[in-house]
Parts: sequence; structure tokens; C-alpha cells
Amino acid sequence: MKIERINFNRRTLFKAAGITATSGLLYSITACSQENASISQLNDIQLYLNIDETHLRFLLPRAEMGQDLATSFAMIIAEEMHLPLHLIKVDFADADSNLGRQMTVGSASIRNWWQRLRYIGANFRECALKYAVEKYSLAHQDCYFKDGFLLVRNNKLKIQYLALLRETPLTTDIKPSLTQQKDYQLIGHTISSNSAKNKATGAFKFLGDYDITDLNVTDDSFPPMLNAVTIAYKSHWPKPNQIKLKQWQQQFKLDHVIELKQHFSGFDYRLVLISQRTWPLLKCKQIVSQDLKQTLESPKFIRPPSREFERLDKQTEIKLNKDYLECSFYTPEIAHAPMETQTAIALFHKEQSLEIWAPTQAPQRARRSVANKLGLKEDDISLHTSVLGGSFGRKRYDDFIIEAALISQAMFEKGHSIPIKLLWTREDDLGREHYRPATFQSLRWSSKENTKIQHRLIESHGPSLAPQSSEHNFFSHLDWEIQTLKSSLPGEHITGIWRSVHHGYLAFSICSFIDELSYFHAQDPIDYSRQHVASLGIRQQLKVSFDPSTRYQPERLINTINTVEQLSGWPRNTQANSALGFASYYCFDSYISIVVKISLEKERIKVEHIWASVDCGLAIHPDGLKAQIEGGLLFGLSACLYGQMPDEPELLTVNFDRYQVTRMSDTPEIEVNIQKNNFNPSGAGELGVPTIAPAIANAYRKLTGNRLLSMPFLKNGHMNNDSFLELKKDNK
Repeated sequence: MKIERINFNRRTLFKAAGITATSGLLYSITACSQENASISQLNDIQLYLNIDETHLRFLLPRAEMGQDLATSFAMIIAEEMHLPLHLIKVDFADADSNLGRQMTVGSASIRNWWQRLRYIGANFRECALKYAVEKYSLAHQDCYFKDGFLLVRNNKLKIQYLALLRETPLTTDIKPSLTQQKDYQLIGHTISSNSAKNKATGAFKFLGDYDITDLNVTDDSFPPMLNAVTIAYKSHWPKPNQIKLKQWQQQFKLDHVIELKQHFSGFDYRLVLISQRTWPLLKCKQIVSQDLKQTLESPKFIRPPSREFERLDKQTEIKLNKDYLECSFYTPEIAHAPMETQTAIALFHKEQSLEIWAPTQAPQRARRSVANKLGLKEDDISLHTSVLGGSFGRKRYDDFIIEAALISQAMFEKGHSIPIKLLWTREDDLGREHYRPATFQSLRWSSKENTKIQHRLIESHGPSLAPQSSEHNFFSHLDWEIQTLKSSLPGEHITGIWRSVHHGYLAFSICSFIDELSYFHAQDPIDYSRQHVASLGIRQQLKVSFDPSTRYQPERLINTINTVEQLSGWPRNTQANSALGFASYYCFDSYISIVVKISLEKERIKVEHIWASVDCGLAIHPDGLKAQIEGGLLFGLSACLYGQMPDEPELLTVNFDRYQVTRMSDTPEIEVNIQKNNFNPSGAGELGVPTIAPAIANAYRKLTGNRLLSMPFLKNGHMNNDSFLELKKDNK
């Protein structure tokens, strides 16, 4: 293996480092920002590329949650290298401090990596071209790459690209020219996902599908992997006695029963059931959970008092007269409910040495948390990442990974060094969550201060946390002065980030309120919204001129509004018992406007059609972008129609029978328009979520005259009577 260390100039730095690779030439590349990059891009960022006999492989430094980064990253590199896409393979990076910040949140992966990947690919291409020109005495202008080969005009010379790369020394005097947008062969074109075939045929593996052969462990003497399930107990819940533990172990022929007595993530005791076979594990877990549920429902069990936040859901209201409008909104705690529930595999090879396989958004943070909890050094823990199977923020948290590590440690202390696969059931996933916070919001506008909107936001937080307060400017894309006073109150459960973070409930309140203001002023909702898109002052215009891709630009939002207005046939595209609703929003440096068409069918909302126009800068992978927007819209649709945890504090046996999500029968026809421009790519993975709830609420207002103020909109198959109010005018 050939390793080189090359220092480039201050604009671009390539470093070749001695990182172990199975074969070929491995480069550790730290790509610094160019002179014209934004301030947010100035942190060094590192990528590992390995050139072997058949492929160029790279370590994906971010989590693959379903947003198909593996395809998009490969497309960017292949485009600039002029290399066929099928010659690039993607591997998932372990937790590694050398890779910079690995956490995948906030729709930031493409935004942060776009320019760096381009310069890395362009540098490799130019270095290889320069080397070939010198070695074979060629004219630079006659050489080009095509179909994996270096070709020369009017010459029969044909050199394999990868073979050339393996010979190429990196030099310090390359000034790569980036491929122009008009010349793109991959970016912006229809490209199949790297994983499409395996997903379509069922060959694609999530961590729950792994067996011992998928772990690539060097010791082939391991017996088959054992499976584990857990039942978690809060501090005030009665714990099972030893007689019951022995009875359950014998009844279901379990290999091991372990008790973990460590407090984290709201639980201080976990009963661990271990067996090679999953069926007896699941049956035993069901019996134990039912036993615990019966105990907690007993009249003898004393529950703690309800939390202060629980009373706010009954306080939504609308107040208006000729001088002011005030509305308040409520959203409940809701779960993430990813496709794949939490799973982790852990193995103690020897004392103080731990290996973990986990689908995590935050591998470095998870490794650090495990080290702290188990009393290990971070360097003694290897954490291998896998595809997540959905996450939406849930797999940013490492409770299930810590749990698997503790089980492996406990088994090692009993003399068993064997891989343990921890399996969370859907009941675990829904009942042991970091829920999206419940929120109560109030907004007020008055004619006396018509350039201001008062906004108050109260979020729920974990029961053990202290209340907090702060001020924010969330709505810079609107021309009102809106200063948000944010505070928090204790809720029943632990809360955390959720797909689109806070924008999901902020957009519900502000877009609904703007729609109500349009009625107050007797104007068309789209016309009224368009009038109140924030314009830019002189200073903002100067900032945009220096960095147009990451600065808010009102015309880009207005373009999405105009487009969706035209696509939807607003406002006349309705029949009897149907109506259109509009919402527009700016977040993650991206722009979205949507129109929904709803009808009322047997006392419930039926969403028939969604039109969306989005501006996420240059669409690298248009099919992937469209899928992200469609998925975000449906994810938000699920939350606003159905999202609410059952009214019980324990949440031990909640599955999709009592936590409803959107089904195929709920799915409307969706049309997504992608604005075409040459701005740098911006966030798309969460952009579709925020606007769907207010658009439906606004359509319902048009259809019925009632304003939806609370989620979920439906309950037990019908309209949730607590979700809407008839408008009442105060004429005093």
C-alpha cells in the first residue's frame, strides 16, 4: 500500500495519512474551504478515499437515514472526477474523531459537503490528467476521461482511470477547474439509487437482519449470536422478585436473565431476557409487560401527580374584534416511529475492549456516552455504523446503544464473550421515546402595532429538568417584527428533536395565523402571504451579493408561491364539499410553498391532492429530492391527522393499533415542482414536514369556517372535537 503525505496551499489541503486499508491506495483528505466559501464552511472536513483494483471507495461521514446520501455523495465525486458512477462504492464510517463532526441533523449534510466534495473530485481528476500528460508526452487539451478510461483525441491510447489514479502522485500546484452546470452528466439527472435494487429485491440489510457473518469479526470460534430484549422500569415502579425471574426463565427456556440497575433515559432498572431464539423472548417479554401493567393499574399503586403542562391543551382559543386578532395553538407529544426500531449489537472481545454495531445519527457522541457509562476509554471502543432505516431524530439518542453495551459487559462478567443483539419491539420504540415536545403557542396582532406580531411559545420538557426561557427570531422571512418568547414547563415524558426540529409546530401556528389575518383583512390568502414576504434592507442585500446560496432571498420564496398557485389552479380548483389551503415557509436555507385540496368524508378530513414547489438550490439527485419532499409531507400528514400518544403515563404496550400513522389509503396524489437554479444545494430532508399541517387547517377554515387549533385533527376515525373552534367576534 502506497501512502503519501502532501501539503497543498492554504486554499485546499490534501493530506495522505497512514490509515489501515485492505488494499489499494488510501487517502485521508482534509478539504478546507475556498476563498469564496461562506463563513459557515470554514471548518476543515475530512474524507477517506480508497482506490483498489476495481473501485474507488469512500467512507460516508454522515448517517444514511433513508435520505440516500450514499448516492448523492457518490454523484458529486463522480461528476467532478468524470468517473462512471458504478465505479464508486460507499462504506459507512465508524465513529472516528478524525472525521470531524459526524452527527447527522438539521438537513446539513449536502449543505456542508457540496463544495468540498467537488474540489476533492476535481483535484483527483486534474492530478491524474497532469500525471498522464507528463508520463505519455500528451497534449493536455487532447486528453479526456470517458467510461472509466483516459482517452486521447486522434490517438488510440486508452488507459484505465483507476489504474492511472493508483500511480498518480498528488502535487501542490494543481488549480482544479470545476465542471460547469451545463456540462453535468450526473448531477441534476435521473439516476437510480445505489441501494434501489437491493431494497426492491429484499437483499438490503438493516442491523436487525445481521447475523454473525455480517459482523466481520476475526475470531471464527464464536457460537451463534444471542438475542436480547429488555423491559425498562421507572424508579417508582415495583420490580419483579427473584421467584418470578426464575419462573419466567424456566417457562420460556431462556439462556440468561440479567438485571441492569443503572439510571439513564428516565429508567433505573432493566430486566434483560436473552436467548438464541427470538420467539420465546418475545412471548416472555409480553408476559412480563402484562404483569407490570397489571401492577401499575392496581388501586394500590400510587401515581405521581400530573405535570403542569398537561392542562394547556384545553386553553386554545380565538379572540378578535375590529382592532386585533389573537389565536392560540396546541400540539401534543408525538413519537418518531421510524420504520426500523432501535437495534444494536455489542461484543466484549476481552476486558476493557468493546465492539458495537449500531444505526446512529451521532456515532461519536454514542461512543463517548458508552465509554462514560461503562467506565471505558473511548479508544477501547469500536463503533461501526449501519443504515438507520429511518430515524427522524430518534437515533440521535444513544439509550439503546448504552443498553446493548451494558448487557454485553454483564455477559462478559459472567464469562461469556459473545455478540449480543439487542432488539427493541415497537412497544419499546413508542413507549421509551424522546418525544417531540408538546407545545402551546399564542400569537397576537393589533392594528395599533400592525408591523408586529406577538408570539409566545411554551414547550414541554423532561420531568426532571428545570424550566427555561429565551427569546428567538424564528420568522425572518416575514415582514412583521416577530420576537418569540420561548419558555418550558415539565411534561410527563422525556423530549427531544424530531424531524424538522421546532419548525413542525412553529409553521402550524404562524402559517395558520397569517391565513386568519387574510380573512381579517378580507384578502386572498396567497395574495396576503405574498405581500408579507420580508424584503431585504441594504445590508442584507450586500450579504446576499457575497454569499447568495446561504442567505435568505425573498424572490426565491415568492417564486415557489407563484408556481404552486399556478400548478394548483388556485383558487378555483374545487368541487362541492372541497376546498384548497395554502402554506409557505423558509427553513434550512430552503423554500417551500404548498397547496392542499381537502374534502369532508364521513365526518373526517380527506386530503385529496398536494401541490408543492420547493427551492433547495441545485437539485443534485432530483428523484431523491422529490422522494424527500413526498416523505416529509406524508410524515407531517401523519402527525397532524393522527399523532398523539394514548392517555396513559406508562405506555408499556402501545403499538400501531393505538398510535395511528398514515396508511396507503390516506396518501393523496402529490405533485412536487423543483425550482431550477444554480445556487448551492440546501436542506431538503426535513423541508416537507412543516407546511402540511397549516395548509390542511387553512383548507378546513375555507371549507367550514372553523379554525383548527389543536393536533391531531382526527380522533377515533372522526374529526377531533377538541381540535377546532368556531370564530367568535368580540365587538366591544
